[in-house]
Amino acid sequence: MQTRIQVVNVTTGQVLTDVTTNTSAPLAAGMTVAQSRQVTTQTPGFYSITVTADPADLLYEFSADGHASAEQNSSQSNFQIFRFYNIQVSASPTAGGTVTGGGSFRDGLPVTITATPNTSSLPYTFVNWTENGVFVTSQASYTFIAGQNRNLVAVFTLPQFFIAATSTPPGAGSVSGGGAHGGFW
Repeated sequence: MQTRIQVVNVTTGQVLTDVTTNTSAPLAAGMTVAQSRQVTTQTPGFYSITVTADPADLLYEFSADGHASAEQNSSQSNFQIFRFYNIQVSASPTAGGTVTGGGSFRDGLPVTITATPNTSSLPYTFVNWTENGVFVTSQASYTFIAGQNRNLVAVFTLPQFFIAATSTPPGAGSVSGGGAHGGFW
């Protein structure tokens, strides 16, 4: 008796395996034979597995429903392989806040990343998300569809202050230290 195992990537039409094997002895009615086949692929897509007993119709088979019904010796199952993407998130500066939402995500599904400024010791504020130094969004909570590996950076900053320094009366002396200053003392 023979058994045929066929695995096909239905998305691309690629046949990954199509193997016919012989069993060592005839099977009695209702008997089964355990078999396994390992197929390796990394190509995302829809797949079909078909297992057929007696694929060449070498044996005459008969059941209560007749010969044609008994010859239906195939079983088919389908599955899908998905692509996954790595979404990395980080904070700049690292003391500026925390980021969440990174990880591995399936292609086509939504990903939400969140930046929370650290205000426990200094009043950091969230500025924006960047990728490779390029602005992405100014939303602290950002949702997008996974479609590629990404490395997103949440940018935080401390407030800036402008200090004006003048002498009174004018011309009575000189002052220094005025201008934009960031952070806290």
